[in-house]
Amino acid sequence: MAVIGADAAEGRLGGYSGPGRRVVTALDALHARLGAARVTFARGPGRSRARDTTISSAHLRTPGGEPGLGATYFSGPDLDGASVAQRTEAAIDFHWTFLPPVPGVAPDWFSARWEGTLVPDRTGRLELSVEGTDGFRLWLGDTLVMDEWAGQGQRRRAVPLAAVRGRGVALRLEARQPAANGRLRLAWSAGVVDSSEQEIRRAVLAARGADVAIVMPGLEEGEFRDRASLALPGRQEELIRRVAATGTPVVVVLVGGSAVTMPWLDRVGAVLDVWYPGEAGGEALAALLLGEANPAGRLPITFPVAEGQLPLSYRHAPTGRGDDYTDLTGLPLFPFGFGLSYTRFAYSDLRLTGEAAQGIRVTCTIRNTGPRAGDEVVQVYLRDPVASVTRPVLALAGFTRVTLAPGEAQDVELLLPRAVFEVPGPDLAPVLEPGAVTLLVGASSRDLRLRGEVMVR
Repeated sequence: MAVIGADAAEGRLGGYSGPGRRVVTALDALHARLGAARVTFARGPGRSRARDTTISSAHLRTPGGEPGLGATYFSGPDLDGASVAQRTEAAIDFHWTFLPPVPGVAPDWFSARWEGTLVPDRTGRLELSVEGTDGFRLWLGDTLVMDEWAGQGQRRRAVPLAAVRGRGVALRLEARQPAANGRLRLAWSAGVVDSSEQEIRRAVLAARGADVAIVMPGLEEGEFRDRASLALPGRQEELIRRVAATGTPVVVVLVGGSAVTMPWLDRVGAVLDVWYPGEAGGEALAALLLGEANPAGRLPITFPVAEGQLPLSYRHAPTGRGDDYTDLTGLPLFPFGFGLSYTRFAYSDLRLTGEAAQGIRVTCTIRNTGPRAGDEVVQVYLRDPVASVTRPVLALAGFTRVTLAPGEAQDVELLLPRAVFEVPGPDLAPVLEPGAVTLLVGASSRDLRLRGEVMVR
């Protein structure tokens, strides 16, 4: 078995979690079950790909010779009038949100100038970059090398720098902030070693010599770390494609807290989403991969094919609009409630009894038609086609889990309470409106097996 990906050797417990008491990684658990000789590990390219690093105070000097840059702040966006504050900044890596950079200016109405000397610690060709959300401009010596003063939005600009170790270069950076929520960063390529290609090649080599490859890509997310793209970060998508191209069967194990787009899906044999699995998650993952346990999780969110489909929810209002696009269907990659198993289940004999005012009892027969014992999550959805207020086209009304041996059948019952059928009245108090309501039973919001109607009186 080739186990590939930094997340296989890390115990990531999720944001706001502590370090754990005894974290068992996937690699630990697979080694324990199979023996180290049967498991080959390759770290892969990781979750990010560094192209630059923020220039630290070790390489910056103020006009007075101190570490950092001399900063001057103004209360307007055009560097005019008397300065409000002067101080030394250790580095230029700012995210201005609710608070101003210095007292006396508004967080959405100021400008600043940083001056000093850039002192490289090596000789050679480097790349110097500025990334910002509003206007900025940069001088090296007396030469204006970047002019984005009229900019309106996020962008990155870079220029070459012929560095000589220890030889200082005069630097002046100016920026304006005429709107809220700004960023500014001064960086360079010094010290950045991109080993991602080498790590991908090692992963491919490990996969070629294995019976199966377990690729574990991960996400980078958290507070103030939202993602604009739902693609796997760094070169992890390329990693999956190149490992799959070896012909070795591939299982992708996703580690992270949100949906992922999967343009590589048709090249792999299976996908297992473990979210942030907890400190014993490696044990659970190994048991699933080796068939000791049968997966029975269901998606609590919808996975889109592409970000352009967002917001994407099965529980949307009946707007009358078409859901499709000229270049893509409006349907999800994986719907709400979706989840596979090592066995299969059949649904039959739907019975609806009771009155909405006291609750409707939903009963059906579930049979395990596959070769393994397993759990099925039986889901009941509601559709109210005629109502005085807008109702979703489909809404989860209830669900339950049933465990069945191979060939075993069992009647499953769910009681849908009165509140499921109520709508807000004119005074916003819940009321029951007479009429037919459709109930659908199935294995996900798209895999609906049984259908019936109840009359609300």
